[in-house]
Amino acid sequence: MNIREIYTGLNKNGYICDPPFAAKVTTALATRPQAGAFLFGASGTGKTYLPEVIADITSAQLIFQQCFPGTREEDLMVRLIPNEATKSGIMCVNGVISETIALLQESDQHVVLALDEWDKTRPSADAFLLDFLQNGRIRYAGRPTALTTEQRRRLTVFVTMNDERDISEVLLRRLPKIDFNLLPSDVVRQALMLSHPDHPLIGSCVTLYRRCAVAQLPKPCTIQELRQLIDAADLLDIYADWDMLVYQFVTKTPEAHTLLIAAERAILPQTEVECRPRLQVAAYGIVPASTTKFPSQPKLPSLSQAKKFERASGESTEIETSQAGGIVRATDTTYDALLDWAGPPTIDPADIGGIGHVNGDAIIIGTSLPLTRHADMSKLWGETGEISFIVRTATFDEVMGLRNIGWKVVSYSQEQLIAKTTGMMLSWTKTNGVEIIVSLADKGAFDAFIDTSCPATWLAIQTNTSRITKTKSKRIAA
Repeated sequence: MNIREIYTGLNKNGYICDPPFAAKVTTALATRPQAGAFLFGASGTGKTYLPEVIADITSAQLIFQQCFPGTREEDLMVRLIPNEATKSGIMCVNGVISETIALLQESDQHVVLALDEWDKTRPSADAFLLDFLQNGRIRYAGRPTALTTEQRRRLTVFVTMNDERDISEVLLRRLPKIDFNLLPSDVVRQALMLSHPDHPLIGSCVTLYRRCAVAQLPKPCTIQELRQLIDAADLLDIYADWDMLVYQFVTKTPEAHTLLIAAERAILPQTEVECRPRLQVAAYGIVPASTTKFPSQPKLPSLSQAKKFERASGESTEIETSQAGGIVRATDTTYDALLDWAGPPTIDPADIGGIGHVNGDAIIIGTSLPLTRHADMSKLWGETGEISFIVRTATFDEVMGLRNIGWKVVSYSQEQLIAKTTGMMLSWTKTNGVEIIVSLADKGAFDAFIDTSCPATWLAIQTNTSRITKTKSKRIAA
């Protein structure tokens, strides 16, 4: 699989990542003589989940071993389980490595072997694993077993580490290493959007995540904990206490809670970068990565593709853009222009007054603007991006009438009608009326539509659509 397939597969399966991370995974899967990687990082950074997702997107069988303090080599080859049918009351079955070897030898199945928290094993286990990764050989109870070259090509081995002990340098050389740093805040936001779309606490949880990182808690805040916190807040509703929920689900000790309180006075960094120093690649005669075709930063997605106005693109877009009211290039001008619509400021400058937020090089606008308020976006004309207008009262016949003035219908069904013209696309449904997507580069086409072609009823001010709907604010105890 190439890097685009890996990147798309990971993100479609809920493993939100950027292209550089996908590049590391892609090379690890192609490593010879043995595919796989050592995964280093703190708890909650996605190490354990990665093998599971890789098994899904490669149609492989996942064999997983959670190591425990003092795990021995024997525990990887043989497991003892209760069995009342035997005289001793126990029965021997294959351990994870024996099970992996048997599956590879007896079928054509691809296998992902995950050895989780390897640093909890006894140091002698390093030597036991060494020959298996180098040559596909295991010797146990005096009997040698070896995998063929073809069988090894169907095996991927991931070994996760939490830095509880050092592993031998010889073993470390057998597989590439992937470091799992704290997730960027935009990745955390996307992951929360997957499980809790448009939830009003997402912005607060992202800020909590960033402050936990600044506080350098003994255990970093995880996405799972943030999801649990949101669920608990929903359950308690007006009785939810933010301080109590953060302690219950995130900090969990007085010491960690105190560190977080101290971090409330810190200024959050504007950007999040990897702390590892970087080589001067020009010293090696290498073309810098920024000149390659695969971008180091996300491209501005198409709003029409995100909302599925276009039938096929072949690539996925970020989950939160499917409900967006606009996507514009993030500049000083566009940020300032949106303040004309914004509500009161939040604690995170990336959240623009409840109407949207900065995501990399884009500003995602969270709500569509009623067409009657089209003049409010005048400052955005000429910028890069698209914006969405809504007309809840629009009828099917009014949309079909646009064909007489040059609009082309490109999708026609009982559920949805989609039409397009220069610089604009629209979608009509019975329940939602019309949504019009306008390119900010085509002011002339939009002005002509408003002045001469737009149905008069679409510009009539309606009591239920005459103001921008602000993002909901969750009632939660201070």
